[in-house]
Amino acid sequence: MAALINAILSGMSNTAVACTLKGAQTAGCRMISFGTVFMGTAALCSLAVIPVFPGMRSIFWSWSLGAGMGLIFIAGLMFTFQANKEGPPSIVWLMVNMGLIVPIALMAIFYHEPLYLSDLLLMGTFILMLWLFRQGISTAGDFSGGRPLYYVLLLILVFLTNGLLMFGFKLNQILYPAASKASFLASLYGSGCLLFLAVAYARHRGRLSQFHDLKWGMAAGIANVLANLFLQGAMSLPAVVAFPIMQGLSLLGGVILTGCLYRERLNGFKALGIIAGLAVVLQAVLR
Repeated sequence: MAALINAILSGMSNTAVACTLKGAQTAGCRMISFGTVFMGTAALCSLAVIPVFPGMRSIFWSWSLGAGMGLIFIAGLMFTFQANKEGPPSIVWLMVNMGLIVPIALMAIFYHEPLYLSDLLLMGTFILMLWLFRQGISTAGDFSGGRPLYYVLLLILVFLTNGLLMFGFKLNQILYPAASKASFLASLYGSGCLLFLAVAYARHRGRLSQFHDLKWGMAAGIANVLANLFLQGAMSLPAVVAFPIMQGLSLLGGVILTGCLYRERLNGFKALGIIAGLAVVLQAVLR
């Protein structure tokens, strides 16, 4: 039950991440400055909670995995930022959440995690939710033009990087169950922050971030570290349960809250998508 609650809290925290990314785009934040503050804030938060989190703090390979996942994280963040410039953020957020297919498939292939008929029904409902939201976005006129092939490529990269990131969390739980989850996240965010700092210095020669970069970067960092701390606590669940709960709530909350806060249009397809999302969560809970 505790793992299930963690999955739900992770999805709710990820909803806040969606709102901060939308806010950063609306405010015109610069990717490198925003990313540096984002990763730095998340790294400091992770370090702050290490003393109260159980587990060994000095497992080298868990830290190494975290550092590698940090590179994948910033790649996904940069692809997401660029895709938001090419098309509507709503579609990008769909692809971020659709990435859950990657860890579910990899866990079934490499670790023989069983899939039941109810799991296939759950995945089918999740895909239906994605399609309904996609239709609702198109009907509402949220889609914009631009470079379609480049946009599709960015969406694929967003899907793959976020999927691999989720698989990395599951992999850390399997390979290093005794490792401190906070230490793992500190390594993940710390490596990303250092890389962003290097790029920021090379491109801006030490120029300070603007206030909105600081504001939205700090908010995104706090929300994201909460989402991933809760996610780590849900990794004892099968991937086909944990990730649909988290990503389903994340997508639902992202669509609803960004719609309310930024006055995005709601129509019949989006309403049906919300119902399908609630069905995903209910199926996962009753599995």
